[in-house]
Amino acid sequence: MTSLAPPPFPTPVYLSARRITGYVLTEIPRDEQAMAPPTLERRTSVAGNILLLEDQGETTRAYSLQRKIKDSSMHSSVRVGFELNLLPEVGPAMYELVPDGQCDRLENDDNERKYKMVSVKVFSLQEESNEETTNEVAALQWITSSGKESHHLQGPVVVGKDATHIYMITPYHKEESLFDYCGRMGRLREDQARCFFRHILQGLEELKNLEVCHRGLDLDSILLKGATCTFSNFEHALRIPVSDGQTAVIRSQEPHGKNPQNVAPELLKSEPFDGNAVDLWSAGVILFQMLLGCIALFDAPIAEDSKYDEICIRSDLKGALQRWMPNDQHPLSAEAIDLLKGMLKADPHKRLTLPGVQNHPWVMADNKRT
Repeated sequence: MTSLAPPPFPTPVYLSARRITGYVLTEIPRDEQAMAPPTLERRTSVAGNILLLEDQGETTRAYSLQRKIKDSSMHSSVRVGFELNLLPEVGPAMYELVPDGQCDRLENDDNERKYKMVSVKVFSLQEESNEETTNEVAALQWITSSGKESHHLQGPVVVGKDATHIYMITPYHKEESLFDYCGRMGRLREDQARCFFRHILQGLEELKNLEVCHRGLDLDSILLKGATCTFSNFEHALRIPVSDGQTAVIRSQEPHGKNPQNVAPELLKSEPFDGNAVDLWSAGVILFQMLLGCIALFDAPIAEDSKYDEICIRSDLKGALQRWMPNDQHPLSAEAIDLLKGMLKADPHKRLTLPGVQNHPWVMADNKRT
């Protein structure tokens, strides 16, 4: 089958970013006994922690940057922020928080009033990270502008850039990843894993409809809001080429530095690949990790790795689990083993397709305790 180069995402669009020190006014609750009107408290921002985004020299958006909640990589971190309104009638560099009853509040926030919150991913413009950062911004802007359903994909996104950093602003929700959740909960019951997995499949369906492959799905790139899963970290995403109305195989790409346990074997070999099939492989590894409470299924998907050979080439997952966990008090059901075997085939042509996974008996089962 002929392979094609992936079409590029459109060039990212950046607003000009500028960080300043200013004042944020917050309302103090009214003293009911004194019958005094509400007053304003002036809070000075930490130096540079007000982020302004400007279009042709005019400020269009302002945010108060708060505490760091996550280091995403060597060159990026995530901060929580509040959207601000400028108060020119009060004075220069004076802002107020924007009320929004729909947003989550910060932990330990004792304000009765809620304010509009955002997550701000801050990228350092280190030379070695520029290409990945640009690709993530471009991919998210493409997804946001597509007009297609994307409830399980991160966005919408507003992006600013100054001389040293890129600032990617998305709606706020508590930044617990599936990795954090599994680390806290340990091995999940099959009914618990099934809830998350169904959301992951919906995210894969959305990617397929957008003709995009993620290429880097793992536990840490899936963010949780309740039981809803949202895909993030699109730095390795690619558009899937289309030929004669059908999606085509993607021409071989250089392997990227993501976790090799989650990367499909054809990617590590730099072979042409089916974009949907490589994301389904990653989803299969994620399901295995949820069900077994293991971070690593094997060291790497290569024939020299004995676990990979046993599970993905010889397809003997049941025998492997009996040997590795002979005293397992909660062995996997036959349906779960069958699904994992179908998703973790070394040969992508023998791997289950997305409809095959969606219609598998384990996925379709009533979600009773298993």
